[in-house]
Amino acid sequence: MGDERPESVCPDPVGELPRAIPAYGTDADRARILADIFRVVAIDLETRGLHPHASVDAAVGAIIVHVGGESFIFREFPDWWTDLLEDATIKKVLTNAKFDLTWMIDASLSGACGGGLTHARNIQDCMLKAQLVHDYRTYGGARKAGRFDLWRGNDLKSLLAEFLTVDIGKTIDHAVTDWTGPWTAEMVEYMLEDIAYLEPLNDALDRELLEQGQERAAAIEMDVVFGAAWMTYNGIAIDQDTWKVNHKSWWEMSEHLEWHLKKVFPTVLNFNSVQQLMAAMPDVLGAPVANLRKATLKQLAPGFPQLQLLLDYKHYRKMTTSWGATYLKKFVCEICGRLHPDWRQIGTETSRFSCANPNLQQIPRADWFRAMFVAAPGMKLASLDYSAIEVVGAAIYAKDKKLLEACATGNPHGATAAMTMGLSYEDWQALDRPTRERTRQSAKIVNFGLLFAGGVESLVKQARDMFDTILTYDEAKAMFDDFFKTFSGLKKTKNWAYRAMEQTGRVEVRNAVGFRRYLDGHDRKPTSWLNTWIQSSAGYGLKSSFGYLREASLLPFLCLQVHDELVFEFPEEDADALMEEAKACLIRGMKDVLGARAPVVVEAKVATVWLK
Repeated sequence: MGDERPESVCPDPVGELPRAIPAYGTDADRARILADIFRVVAIDLETRGLHPHASVDAAVGAIIVHVGGESFIFREFPDWWTDLLEDATIKKVLTNAKFDLTWMIDASLSGACGGGLTHARNIQDCMLKAQLVHDYRTYGGARKAGRFDLWRGNDLKSLLAEFLTVDIGKTIDHAVTDWTGPWTAEMVEYMLEDIAYLEPLNDALDRELLEQGQERAAAIEMDVVFGAAWMTYNGIAIDQDTWKVNHKSWWEMSEHLEWHLKKVFPTVLNFNSVQQLMAAMPDVLGAPVANLRKATLKQLAPGFPQLQLLLDYKHYRKMTTSWGATYLKKFVCEICGRLHPDWRQIGTETSRFSCANPNLQQIPRADWFRAMFVAAPGMKLASLDYSAIEVVGAAIYAKDKKLLEACATGNPHGATAAMTMGLSYEDWQALDRPTRERTRQSAKIVNFGLLFAGGVESLVKQARDMFDTILTYDEAKAMFDDFFKTFSGLKKTKNWAYRAMEQTGRVEVRNAVGFRRYLDGHDRKPTSWLNTWIQSSAGYGLKSSFGYLREASLLPFLCLQVHDELVFEFPEEDADALMEEAKACLIRGMKDVLGARAPVVVEAKVATVWLK
């Protein structure tokens, strides 16, 4: 190489470049040589569109690379690009890597990059690392805690100022900037302004993570990014014809119920008006109601059919407005006819995924609704869901031997029912089916209602809101007492969580992989303490599986992540075998976090539609 330096070149220049603009090269071979020598590459993309399917002319306009102290800009991906991404010995530093990887996936499928991209290793995302380093992962989390003063932005400009005391302009109007056309001097300066800082920024974040003891959590997150990009790119198909038929029936039912409501509430002109409905209640029911919240109406509905009618109306009206024709028009991709949600890898304060545009984590759980999500011709959807993993996590955290025994049966809710009844699991299985189903449902309510330090009143609310089951206070009190009498380890852990809240100031809590969360303001309560360890640890168990899924070449089939479930779209002829491979990866990932002896069960189903 000698003393050769890259020539400063501006492809398709417009005017003369100012001298202040750093030199950059366009020699892809040189960039690759430097990558092999220095083993660290900073990467950024500029694109036309926010997603490869955003429009018919969506495209990558510039690939910016910094390696070995030199910057390069390419119009197209070099043919060695896939090899670079797959090389685990070369560190690739980006910020908001999911975005860039989604475009790289699209380019590889069209034959660019040097072939199909099935493995991306050693991806380092500065944005995700910063979310872990900062006291609050999301703006909403800081707002909920009432700690706006501790909110720190995770955009590149903010991070460079915070960790490197570097102030960059980093402003350009993307709405009118076409990166696929000629590059102006301003555009070149924008592309090169921060690329050289990515490596030192990543190093600074790594030091912070190590000092905070969050390096393991960060390593897991880095292995997830590629899977998040595939989920974003793949999306999922829906049966639009059936969806439209259902929408019509929801609308007709809501109109029918509104007709009946007008007979029952003759003074109400607008059934979306809380004020009008509250004013009408004394005349219709003979007494006022405290409020019109769903939980209140469900509690009163058994004694007042008028309120059940109102609940049914609200249900169908919500289905019509939330999941109707507007939903299809807004979210179905015009290019491929699929939904492409925006997956936020660290989307909550417990570091679990969140989803938006559309939020597929909040769809109705009914089987018939899920059946509208379908596989493409020649493909099948495989749903893999951890069974009662939060119960398993709680048992491990509390070191509760009896609850661990219940989880080891593979039917923790049934085993919990047996233990609280004073029966062996075998004797409980010998009971008649109606008794088993009734007691198992009760145990399920208690397991999910009391794991996070809830009390008797919260158990009543949980039963009503989640399971459509009405419990009296006395019934809930008896279930509460039986549960904690049986599972003494959980009771001790609950008491520990309450004592932790007695300390002054904000409270620090860690999960199984060292992930750190501060509890303050509204979140400073025992339920948040237990929720952080149990749910966050389970979330990292699922995320830990992504590394195994990558090495098994299964991430290119990933479509959805919903709570404790992953959904894949596999070729029909290989679906069963691939599902079993994915199942093994999920079990292995969760055991890495909860422990090798954790009784992890994954329920797996494969069909042409999304099965619950």
